[in-house]
Amino acid sequence: MNIYILAFSNDDAGNNGYYKLCQLQGNYHSILISNNTIVIFVSSKCNLNLSNLITQIKRTYNVQGPTNVYLLAPEGHTKNPICNNYNDNVILKGTSGTFLTNYVYPVLNKENVQNIVKAVANIQPIVFDPLIIIFTEQITDRTGKIRGWGEWLKAINTKADFYNNKFKKFSPKNKKDKEKIRIVEFKVGDYTVLFVKENSYGADKGGINNLLSQILNQKQWKNFPKEDIYVAVHALNEYAKGKDVDGFKNEFKNRVNYICDFHHSDDVPLYKEFCGGDSRDSNCALIKLLTAVGKNNKETAKSYCEEIIELIRKMSGKDIRDLSLLKHQIVNLLEPIKIDIDGLMEKKFEDKYWKKVSNYWRGERVDKIFENIEKVIINKKNSKEEVKNFVQEISDRINKIKNLFKVSELLTALKNNDKKTVRNICELYGNIYKKWMDELINEFEKMKSNLE
Repeated sequence: MNIYILAFSNDDAGNNGYYKLCQLQGNYHSILISNNTIVIFVSSKCNLNLSNLITQIKRTYNVQGPTNVYLLAPEGHTKNPICNNYNDNVILKGTSGTFLTNYVYPVLNKENVQNIVKAVANIQPIVFDPLIIIFTEQITDRTGKIRGWGEWLKAINTKADFYNNKFKKFSPKNKKDKEKIRIVEFKVGDYTVLFVKENSYGADKGGINNLLSQILNQKQWKNFPKEDIYVAVHALNEYAKGKDVDGFKNEFKNRVNYICDFHHSDDVPLYKEFCGGDSRDSNCALIKLLTAVGKNNKETAKSYCEEIIELIRKMSGKDIRDLSLLKHQIVNLLEPIKIDIDGLMEKKFEDKYWKKVSNYWRGERVDKIFENIEKVIINKKNSKEEVKNFVQEISDRINKIKNLFKVSELLTALKNNDKKTVRNICELYGNIYKKWMDELINEFEKMKSNLE
């Protein structure tokens, strides 16, 4: 659908007839020219912004599918308020009088839009369809087995409107990291939903900031206005440049309506509603959307798009407890060791797998995890007093890890490539690292409940 907006200027002398026409519908008047063309005349007294006006028009005419909007206004006069925030997209044509003569009256009198169509030739439209961008990731263990999040795996297994398996335009400059980025696009009625797998733009490589900029600058998504763009990033605290979440949000505040961080965590209800605490959770908004798309259930899919937007709005606020995020950050940092020990036990410590695991964890890798945990905790120590006390207690408990059970021996043996010791501990005690993690999480919940 093409929607042409004729935005009348504040120079309204002698045009009372036009204004009376507009005032019939709150200072705007619309005409359906054909199945794919609508013209809207907008008075300078209209109190709607462009996004809300288009929403109303689409409801009035039951418009479905892509909507291209063109803004035309006379030059040399104070612009109509409807043009605010769209300066680069406003097509300026003639004085107020010639604007009326060439564009307004022909459509009113003859329903003729030839002059308008000619005026917008080769001009990129403003696209008024909500754009939802979900950044997620695919995780594999040392054997190559995928243990990634369900929304990405389901997205690449659902028939998409667009799927680029290489997306060289978005690949990092470093050749070895090429082809790690994928984008899957779904058209759901008026909505466009992008699932982006991003495993190579770490915080030390320019962060996800660069990738989002590139996506927003691509021709097919470039003209989506800020009001209709919603972004959700898995573990934004890890992928933002410099791990600066506030800096990331500030960088895109003029280009994106809402940005939120999300995690696969059951202890934050909004996270659970959005993506589920488990990668196999089918009762979350992202998976329900993809399921509806896969079944070609368009109306249901659209309702889930609306649900996703509402959740992004809520999660972009400050209403999620810092402590829940802190717990999730700590568990995420510890999880790789637990997974590798599980893998060793599952593979019965076969030499090939042991070599991969031990080579990865040899030396400073283990210590680095605890350094990162300390950094996460330090970042929280600027919080209010009750949170500061809490994180200090958690910090003390984490530092005792090397004295709990046989965890100290296990980690030392893993760092030193001592297969015999690691195997003996696991055969005697099972995955004690997992047991320690579970105990830490339980203690975390007990402590958190005292603050709520």
